[in-house]
Amino acid sequence: MRVQALIRHFDRQNISAVVRRSGDDDAGALLIVIDRREKSPSILSEVRNLDGALEWSERRLAEDEDLPEILEKQADFDPDIWIIDIDDPDSRVTIDGIVI
Repeated sequence: MRVQALIRHFDRQNISAVVRRSGDDDAGALLIVIDRREKSPSILSEVRNLDGALEWSERRLAEDEDLPEILEKQADFDPDIWIIDIDDPDSRVTIDGIVI
């Protein structure tokens, strides 16, 4: 349900978002891959802050990092993971919540 809500959120912003990998409906973590084309891609992941609330953490990939390899390692670590791909060449992505 959260994944569908995020897809709708991006759709309302006219940003293309698709599910790259489906995970477990109840237990799966969520990664969002943002492709900014000319810039390095970013991976957003949910983390818990000191109060236990969910926040978004952003990791920008270095030029020498291999995105498919990183995502494969994440899926090996958490087979329930969901991965959403976003095409955002104009850097317009906004997500409710805090990005740290």
